[in-house]
Amino acid sequence: MTHRPLLLAVGTTIAALAALSGCTSSPTPDASATPTEQAESTPEPAQPCDADALSVSVLPDEELFFFHLAFTNEASSYCTLSGAPSVQALAADGSDIGLPSAAVTDDGSDPGAASAVEVNPGSQGFSLVTYQGNDLGGCAPLPIAGLRVTLESGAEYTVGDLAISAFDCGDDEPAFAVRPVAADQQQPAA
Repeated sequence: MTHRPLLLAVGTTIAALAALSGCTSSPTPDASATPTEQAESTPEPAQPCDADALSVSVLPDEELFFFHLAFTNEASSYCTLSGAPSVQALAADGSDIGLPSAAVTDDGSDPGAASAVEVNPGSQGFSLVTYQGNDLGGCAPLPIAGLRVTLESGAEYTVGDLAISAFDCGDDEPAFAVRPVAADQQQPAA
């Protein structure tokens, strides 16, 4: 029965090799690097834009069929914007005109699922705002004095002194359809 010692020897050799394969040399940590230096090499995760860090302006279309909201990062570090802001038309006395905007996407996807847009210091994020409905021919234009813009974060801004109009179409539809914030100005879907 010479086969038993050979099998035992092979089994012992395999076990020894398996135990040794788990032994690897690991690099010695750099003793001169402090924990602070090591932490600084990892970038900070992007934070949502703080209400005080943004300014909001309206960029009207030449033909006034749509406009863009421009969100400028006035802070010294980048931040993120996400989702579609809510837009409410305001009369000269500050009262609401019509219903708040409806958040939409061109492809029918959930506007709240849009990815966050990083906005560098001094740069802008844009949200396309269009008028609801395809035919505004029977709608009466309503001059508006301003807009109340509310971001997904809850930050609220009032933009005034505007040369745009809302339209009263005699229905209970929101005056505006708003796309999620994007890095570039978008054009309405044809």
